[in-house]
Order: sequence, then C-alpha cells, then structure tokens
Amino acid sequence: VYKIRSEEDKVANICPSKFSAVTVKVLTNPVIQLQIMNDEGELVDYKDKTYSICKGDEVTIQTNVDASLDLSWSTDPTDATVNALKAPYITVSPQVKTKYTASVLGGSCYQPSSMYIDVVTVEKPTIKTDDDNVCKGSEINITSNYSDNTVTSSAQYEYKWYRTQDKTNWGEPYKTGVNSLEQLTVNEVGTWYYKLVVSVGGCSEESDPLEIKVGKAVEFTVSATDYSLCLEGNT
Repeated sequence: VYKIRSEEDKVANICPSKFSAVTVKVLTNPVIQLQIMNDEGELVDYKDKTYSICKGDEVTIQTNVDASLDLSWSTDPTDATVNALKAPYITVSPQVKTKYTASVLGGSCYQPSSMYIDVVTVEKPTIKTDDDNVCKGSEINITSNYSDNTVTSSAQYEYKWYRTQDKTNWGEPYKTGVNSLEQLTVNEVGTWYYKLVVSVGGCSEESDPLEIKVGKAVEFTVSATDYSLCLEGNT
C-alpha cells in the first residue's frame, strides 16, 4: 500500500492535503504445467522434460490454464494443425521428436512452458529360411532383417521367438535374446509357424508368421529271394 499527499507550499499558497492510499498488487508469475496422465491415472508435469511414445500412438498434453484464457500452442518442427489450436489440452501423434510450447496471451502473467515428445520407432521384423519344406531331423536357419545388418541402430533391442502349430495361440517364447535361429534341428513332424517380436523402449513390432513343413523321412525296406550267381555267367 502506498500513501501520497501534497506538501505545504507557502509561496504557491498550497496547503498540505490528506493522505490518499494506493494499493499495488504484485503477482507472482504462475507456471504453465504440461501434464500427461501416467499408467496409474495420475497427471504428471513434464515441463522441460521429455515423454516418449511409440510411433503411431497418441498422447494428450493437458495444462493447468483456465479455458477462458487465450492459450496458444507452438511446435518445433512446425505442425500447423497444432499451432492453430487454442484449447487447454491437445492430443498429438508426432512422427518425430517434437517440442511443444504453451503460452498465454493478452497480458497474463503466465510464462510459456515447453516439453518434448520423443517417438520410439521399431522397424517391423521380417524373417526367412533357406528351406521351408524339410524332413524330420534336418537343420534349418531362420534369419531376420535384424541379423543381416539391414536394420542399423545403436538401440538395445529385445528379441523373442515364438513357435506354434496353431497361429491363434503362440504361447510362451520359444527362444529369446537372439536375432536369428541358426542350425535349428527340427524333430517334430507337421506344419510349424515361427515369428519374431522385437522390442525397445516399451515399443514392439512382430514379424509375419513363417511357415515351415516338416515331413517324416521315408524308410525303405529291401528284400530279396535266395538265388545264385555264376562268375562270368548268367543266373
């Protein structure tokens, strides 16, 4: 509270006035929170932080700003659709790592806040074999685009192989930790399906099923009647 009055000035014939009070409110700058709901249903503030999603997924960014205020969004790289929004929340599905900034216009004391949405990309695995029609007891090799250096990345991928005769029920992993199945001996007759699931950063992709037919080896029985052979002659 400030008080003000005029002082006495005999030369100018001014008498002192009564004090007048002026109240000045100093507001703290409120912070815009950029919140995302976690798996437990709690809103977590990601201001100046990074939140990761799988490529193709959506995420909703919420703010603590009243809907009556003039809220503006900006993005880097630019997303014109998002930049045109004025709502206190946005639902986005970026294809690359993107910076989102929320600002309140119109003389508000709110300071802009920013966060990043990172995008985890997992390339779809493809698998193949050198022979998809083999006999029981044969050895086969099943390779993937992750084993032949087609996929180049420093990410720490997780690999899970599945095998089944019923494509509607894959069950538990058949083998883990390897990006190919080398010198695999097949001892069970029938039609088998294999698939590979690759995961990183909580995101995963799976291959199309690979069909391999395992047949029973044909057993030959040789028999002969008793007979005699003459040297350099006929029987």
